[in-house]
Amino acid sequence: MPPIPKKTKSLSPYFTEEDVDQIRAALNAVGRLEGYASISELVEAATLRELRRLQRKYNGGKKWPGIPAGQIRPGRRTREESRRSQIKLEGSTPSPVVQRSPELP
Repeated sequence: MPPIPKKTKSLSPYFTEEDVDQIRAALNAVGRLEGYASISELVEAATLRELRRLQRKYNGGKKWPGIPAGQIRPGRRTREESRRSQIKLEGSTPSPVVQRSPELP
């Protein structure tokens, strides 16, 4: 007798319009060749692959204890958080804003 599948829960990630267009295009172009029947299957596979990588890198390959819905802030990053993340990815530090004094006559 096959195992009973676990209940599924919904999670709604946000993507830019350009990224969504590319996800649809990739699914349309090669989804069947790669075994993906839907955007959900593609996004789920990619997310779980990244999850396993993070578990191996930071948690000895073990699962973390689950966190119930509502315990983590939902939604997208703020602009400031996105800026900091981009700076970190680029490996640079933000340039301080230099205020120039008005020129003397």
